[in-house]
Amino acid sequence: MTMDSSERPEADQPSRPQNPRAYYQPILALDTRIVTGYEVLGRDCGASGARSLGAYFSHPGVSEKAKRELDAFIREQAVREHGRLGRTEKLFINLQPGWLSGGSSGSVDSSVLPMLKLLEQCKVDPSLICIEVTEEDFDGEIECLVGAVREFRRAGCSIAVDDVGSRFSNLDRIAHIQPDMLKVDMNMVSRSAHHEGFHGVLRSLSAIADGIGASLLMEGVETRQDLQRAISAGARYVQGYLFSGAEAAFGSRDRYKRLLDSELLDTKRKQAGEESGRWRQAEELAREAERLLRDSGGEGGEEAFLAPLLRKLDAGCMRAYLCRSDGIQLSANYQRTEGGWIREEHYRGSDWSWRPYFVYSSVELLSGRRFAISRPYTDLDRGGRVRTVSVPAGPDMFLLVDVREDELG
Repeated sequence: MTMDSSERPEADQPSRPQNPRAYYQPILALDTRIVTGYEVLGRDCGASGARSLGAYFSHPGVSEKAKRELDAFIREQAVREHGRLGRTEKLFINLQPGWLSGGSSGSVDSSVLPMLKLLEQCKVDPSLICIEVTEEDFDGEIECLVGAVREFRRAGCSIAVDDVGSRFSNLDRIAHIQPDMLKVDMNMVSRSAHHEGFHGVLRSLSAIADGIGASLLMEGVETRQDLQRAISAGARYVQGYLFSGAEAAFGSRDRYKRLLDSELLDTKRKQAGEESGRWRQAEELAREAERLLRDSGGEGGEEAFLAPLLRKLDAGCMRAYLCRSDGIQLSANYQRTEGGWIREEHYRGSDWSWRPYFVYSSVELLSGRRFAISRPYTDLDRGGRVRTVSVPAGPDMFLLVDVREDELG
């Protein structure tokens, strides 16, 4: 449906659009730093300017037939303009999932075929079309939606799932659709900076995109800070008012290249500085562990090794313990509290090989590395983001120190 996802229906019955037109909001690729496509949106253009058609499409009093006719009119206008000008950017076209299927039988609605015939008539390569569906809005049999998607994909179109994470997303449906792209609302990304729950969902969506081989598109990018968060989250594509709203015509492909070059460089420098700080801290920890092992001669057990080490750890280090290379914890947990370190005996004998980072870290240490640093993860006991620094602590034994992510570097 050619409407902005942020809009809501008006209370009063909206009048039928008098001069509906296709408008285009640019979508930028971070790898090339140019406009890679345009999302097609509907506008009613009158004397007072262009007005969004969101209220008309969303209003329950407007018949489905009227909505479909208007949607098809705008879609056809966009495809014809794209073909006439010989544009090579992708057109991102929203299609209501309920309009794609022909009922519970799993058949594909005939409205799909006119769309494909239109592409052929206008000499638009289907590979330049990305069909956006919002799986949240589909309440029929999944086979119907998958069948319609299959027809577009067979023709050469790519598929995007829109509004992922903004409401309840059915991961089973996403898996069935097998989209080429996941579109995530930037509002959730902005909230993730202040709320750990949203931050975790964003990381999960990034992991899902990576796991199913889909690219991540962050829409609603309105500020430079939004853009930096999108880059950090692993977005490949971005869209929003930081660059442009919906426009009546296509623009030049490289008009935002300088802005993207600058923000990518700043983000890269910031991330590199933070990572360098983490490596320096891990290096210092490894040197201290080596010194303690050398001074103790490998004797005295965990007390001789851990007690003096704890006094050296800075405030960001929240937990320390010893493990074998197979993941079995050999020592008690030493947990930092406001009153100092406490000893937690019940963790002795725990198996931490199930943690995703453990095998990778152990392989690195057994191959001769002085230390290993895990990826960030959420601490199960205290919450918050942590990383685990691992260093050799004797034959077949590792020292593991959990460090708060905001303290590393």
